[in-house]
Amino acid sequence: MRKEKLITAPDIDDWIWRHDAARGGIHLPGPVTPESLAVLDSIVQMMLDIAPTFEDCYDKRWEWIVSAPCGTMQQYVNERKDAIDEDYTETDIRKEFREKYPHPEKIYRITLIHSVIDGQPYTALFIGHAFVIESHNEQTKDWPKTDAVPFLAWLKEETEKTRERVRSGTYATWLAETVPKEEQYGLISRKVLRDLVPAIRQRFLEGIQENDLREFLAMKDRLLAEDPMAPLISEMTLRTYLRAAALCLRASGCRKRSRYKAEEAEKGGRLTDDMAMYLSWADGRDDGLCQLPEDDPEAFRGYCQEKEPWYKWNGGHPWEIRTSMSIEHSMHLYPAQRNYGWCFLVSGSAYGSSAEALQYVLALHRAGLPVILHDAEKIIPRFTETDAVAICPDSDPLWAGVPERVRPYANDGIALSNEIIEKSGMRKQIIAEAQWLPEPELAWKEK
Repeated sequence: MRKEKLITAPDIDDWIWRHDAARGGIHLPGPVTPESLAVLDSIVQMMLDIAPTFEDCYDKRWEWIVSAPCGTMQQYVNERKDAIDEDYTETDIRKEFREKYPHPEKIYRITLIHSVIDGQPYTALFIGHAFVIESHNEQTKDWPKTDAVPFLAWLKEETEKTRERVRSGTYATWLAETVPKEEQYGLISRKVLRDLVPAIRQRFLEGIQENDLREFLAMKDRLLAEDPMAPLISEMTLRTYLRAAALCLRASGCRKRSRYKAEEAEKGGRLTDDMAMYLSWADGRDDGLCQLPEDDPEAFRGYCQEKEPWYKWNGGHPWEIRTSMSIEHSMHLYPAQRNYGWCFLVSGSAYGSSAEALQYVLALHRAGLPVILHDAEKIIPRFTETDAVAICPDSDPLWAGVPERVRPYANDGIALSNEIIEKSGMRKQIIAEAQWLPEPELAWKEK
């Protein structure tokens, strides 16, 4: 039965889960009913009395916080009784409620973007990272329309409360009293965090030998200065590139494995050990890279300039030598032209790829090959422990990296609910050591 208005946090979370545009990889919310658009517009009209958090010649953006009561555990159980079976018992439901709703109220971060596109007003609504509603989109106009009125009715009521708090000057006080530490953003020294929770340091350095770490840190100044640390290569060829790729992969513990691209190369009599290693782990969409003559610098140069007959686009991932489900976590080795020669650029900036980046750099340097490290200023402080880590809300999944508001101060983030922190028992000490960032201010617009 349709609820006229969502009231409790579990109801709201369920609605968000079903309507988050990113769920299932769609990335666009579907259209909503005219009644829903009317409520959405009324929310926009309310926020127009408040100065935008951000504004340029294209968009106005407001960010604010609202809350919803979590309800009782018995309510939560009653609404899920139909799902109880041998794999999901009432005990499981009660445990789930305690973990998801530790406070009487749950806070939600709302982002509203309002602009004019092709002369037509456009509105997009996010709750946390979830893109849940947009006013219109040509790509989705023929999709079934969603009745968002129950969700938007709740949000409108909460936005009216926010509007009154801003008008009366009590919004900041309400935030301080309502938002728990696990839903705030903060900063903490990476060294202090790892000293408090040594398991974070141990997991990060797992598999890295002490002598390798010393050697890598000894070259940090040259890496930060983008010094290739060896003479540039006058002419780059496929053979030289594949040798470098294979050196990197072997250094990180990769072994040859059967892949269909390798079988094709073997049939053509072109499969060397280095090519087999590259084909074992690379993305596979190499744009004709492995069809180049092995020792022809002109062909390699023409390929890098995307010239025919050497370059044959089939996906655009030739330099992704260790692929993953997310491009952010893949490892890349680029042939880079500098001045009058070539060097290798190692790219793998994700936190979990730092050890691989170190191993790639060392392997190439030890082989006498010129190498530079992309984003060295991000990667090296993870080893020297000379930067800060963002403490992010439990509701922030960090799938897109640290959020925009803390990006100027930190490259990596962690939530207080992280399993390592919970097991350490150091939550209170981390809260005490952290510098907590103020929430975005809201001000009544001057008339």
